Amino acid sequence: MSEHATAQIRWYQNRLGLLMVNEHRQRFFIFAEKLLALFAEPGRCKEIKLRDRKPGRASGYYPGQVLGVLALQGTNYTLTLYVGYPNENIPFTPETGFAPLEYLTRLQFCFPQGELETFRCAVEIMLAQGRVFEERLQAAEATPLATSHT
Repeated sequence: MSEHATAQIRWYQNRLGLLMVNEHRQRFFIFAEKLLALFAEPGRCKEIKLRDRKPGRASGYYPGQVLGVLALQGTNYTLTLYVGYPNENIPFTPETGFAPLEYLTRLQFCFPQGELETFRCAVEIMLAQGRVFEERLQAAEATPLATSHT
């Protein structure tokens, strides 16, 4: 089994993101905006997901807070996610950007540098073209096919 994680760009509830799976069979879907925020400040801890105020209402996703750090180590990126307890925020000082000391569990996803940068570029293009793409797609679906070529 490869030590590198694998990923696919996917849509989840009409939001673009990256579904990642590591060699330990751990998976995580990170929304495109959060992935790009990590790239904007590598090495700095960022909030990836807010905790739910009412954890019992969370269905299909984890109700706790998630923080993340993206670090370039040699020719690989490591994306570390810190998963907090469902009813608590992870103790963290956003001003310092350091990784938290108290959390429920930690997930790590390691990618070759070029591979994760390719995902980032594709996500940026998809986000930038999103509105125009949807407008053109709707127009194309509303236009009848031409019956003859001239």
